[in-house]
Amino acid sequence: MGVEFAPLPGWAALHLGLLWAEIRADYPQFELQPPLPSQIEQTGQRAPQVPGFSIELGDPFKLRCWFIKGGGSQLIQVQDSRFIVNWRRVSKEDAYPHYKNFRPVFEQEWRRFTGFLGRNEFPEPRIVQCELTYVNHFPRGLGWADYADMPRVFSTWAGTSPPLPAPEMLAWNTRFLMPDEKGRLHVAVQPVMRLTDAKEALQMTLTARGAPSGSSLPEALEWFDLGRRWLVDAFTGLTSPEMHKLWNAGE
Repeated sequence: MGVEFAPLPGWAALHLGLLWAEIRADYPQFELQPPLPSQIEQTGQRAPQVPGFSIELGDPFKLRCWFIKGGGSQLIQVQDSRFIVNWRRVSKEDAYPHYKNFRPVFEQEWRRFTGFLGRNEFPEPRIVQCELTYVNHFPRGLGWADYADMPRVFSTWAGTSPPLPAPEMLAWNTRFLMPDEKGRLHVAVQPVMRLTDAKEALQMTLTARGAPSGSSLPEALEWFDLGRRWLVDAFTGLTSPEMHKLWNAGE
């Protein structure tokens, strides 16, 4: 759950250290990462049909930092134009946070971040895009045993007919325009090996990205609520009723 904003003038690597000094009690670990490129959805025009390939020469003094909470499941990502709050499962005991519980976490951390910016004489960030991502795993053995069972998992997959055998592997990508140029929904399915238990699984990643009606926090939260509804509806519409019984699509 995150926002992209206009690059902060004067932001430097040292500000990541100053920020960590303020939040270290809650986020005692950090990792330095290369910055994320801008990914603004152009909804007013038809998007390219084939993803392009580009090489960007990065600024070696620009960094993205992960601030990691004790236990490792929650982290904040910060760079000069991004602020993201993530949850990840690092052990089987980690409980999945529902949106209604995670939304206030983002709100609290964004307020803390903008407070830090104000104390360090930065302007209020001008939010240009919001992004919300859900990652769902369907481990082999939960509703499916092999790729011949895909119609039992995805309502949009009808299977194959002779002389084609059952697929050896399945992966797909699709996208949907949200109404009123609010953004775009991306769906990707691919096989993975889960790090938490080394089980083979299908990973379904749903990402909604788009511009809020304004750059204030309430307007960003309003967009997140819309994006969340689209993610839930997409999950429900693309997966089978059988899987809905195994995975509550509304959570």
